[in-house]
Amino acid sequence: MRHLNCNLILPDGSLAPIGTKVYAEVQSDDATLVPCVVTVPEPGRAVFAIEDCAKTGGANVTVMVRGGIWTGRQVLPPFGTGAAEGESIVLTRGFGSPFDPGRPDPIRQAPLLFFDHDDPGGNVSRSRPPEQVIPPNPTKTWPRGDFAGVTLVDRNGDPIILKDIPGQNTTPRNMYMSFLLERYDRHDQDLLLTGHAERSYSHVLASANVPLLEYVQSWGFYAGCWILGDQPSPLQSWAQAQPQIEPFLRALIAAGPEVCDKTILILGKELNSSCTPSGLLDICQHVAPICRAAGLQLGLHFSSRKASWQRNDQRPKDFWFEMSALGIKDLFYQTQADDPAGTMMAAMYDARRILADADPTLRVCFFEGCANAQLFGRRSELDGCRLGLEAIYATRVPGSNVPAVAGAWNGLRNLDGSPV
Repeated sequence: MRHLNCNLILPDGSLAPIGTKVYAEVQSDDATLVPCVVTVPEPGRAVFAIEDCAKTGGANVTVMVRGGIWTGRQVLPPFGTGAAEGESIVLTRGFGSPFDPGRPDPIRQAPLLFFDHDDPGGNVSRSRPPEQVIPPNPTKTWPRGDFAGVTLVDRNGDPIILKDIPGQNTTPRNMYMSFLLERYDRHDQDLLLTGHAERSYSHVLASANVPLLEYVQSWGFYAGCWILGDQPSPLQSWAQAQPQIEPFLRALIAAGPEVCDKTILILGKELNSSCTPSGLLDICQHVAPICRAAGLQLGLHFSSRKASWQRNDQRPKDFWFEMSALGIKDLFYQTQADDPAGTMMAAMYDARRILADADPTLRVCFFEGCANAQLFGRRSELDGCRLGLEAIYATRVPGSNVPAVAGAWNGLRNLDGSPV
C-alpha cells in the first residue's frame, strides 16, 4: 500500500476537519481506475491509500466532499516509497458527491429592511392578509423562486463570476438568469443552483430540455420552463406551433410520471406577442389535453399588465372561463418592471379580479416583477425580493372572492432575510 498526502481546503477556505468524508476517483494515464481510499486523519490533510497494483505516474483525480469538488492532476508515488506529497487540493463549491444531501442548506439572506411606499397608482400592503395562507415549502402551485435576480457572492462578499454565455446579465455581472441554465457547464450550473437552494427557493425556471429539467429536479426543485418562445410573426394555429411544442412534450412524458409531476409548463413567452387570439385558443385546445393526461401543470404568460388574450367577441373573463374548462389554471403574471410598487399591485389586482370572475379556483402567480429592470441595472436582487413579498401580501376588496396571490418567481424573502 502506498500513500499520497495532500492539503485539503474546503470551499470556504477552512481546513477540512478530521473525519471529513471524501469521495475520490483516480484514473491513471492509461485510463485505468485506481483503487484507493481517502481519509482525513488531521485537519486539512487528506491521505490517499493506493493499492500496490496501481501504476506509477500521472493521474486525473476528482475529489468530492459534501458541497465541494476538485478536479486536477496528481502524481502517484512509485512502488516501495511508502508515502509522497501531492498537490494541494482546494475545493470549489459544487455537488455530486455521495455525501451530498441533494441540495445545500438554506442560508439567511440579506434583509429587505423596508417596504416600498404607497404611490398615486396604488397602495402597498405591509402585512399578510387573512386570505393569504402560505403553504408549506415546497408546494407545486405556490412558487418561491427567482428566475432573473439571483446574485452570487462568496463567503467574503466577492462576486462569483460564471463563464461568459450569450445573453448574460452584465449589470451586475454576477446576477444570473436561470432560464439560461443550459448554456452553462455542469460546474457553473451547480453554482447557480446552489444560490437558489441557499435562498430556500422551491422553483427554478430552466428551459425545455428534459435532461436539464431532470437534473434541476434532482436537487429537490420543481422545474419550470417556457414551451413557446419568441416568434417572427404571431402564430395562427396549432399546426404552426406543433413542431415547436409536441416533440418536447412527448420526450417529457417519456421521462416518466415523477418527472412530469415536478414540472411546470408555461405557455409563453408573452403570448399576446407570439400568437393571435384564435391561434392561442387552437394551441391550448391541443396542448391542454396532453398535459392533463400526463399530470403536467400548464399556465399562461402574457406581456406587462396583460391578463388575457381574448377574441374580439369575448370579455377577459370569458377567455379565462374557456381556459379553466381546458384545465389551464395558472396566470404567470408580468408587471411593468419600472412601475412603482403600489401601481404594480393595483394592476395585478385587476388581473386577479378577472380570473376570480371566471373561476375563483384559478391562480395568479407574481411571476415577473422587475426582471427587465434587473437586466439593465435599474433594480437589484433585493428590489425583486421586496416586490415578491409585497405581492404575496397584496390584499383584496373586503367581501370579494379574489384569491390571494399564489407565490412569487422573481424573488421572495421576508423583511428580515428569512425564507417565506
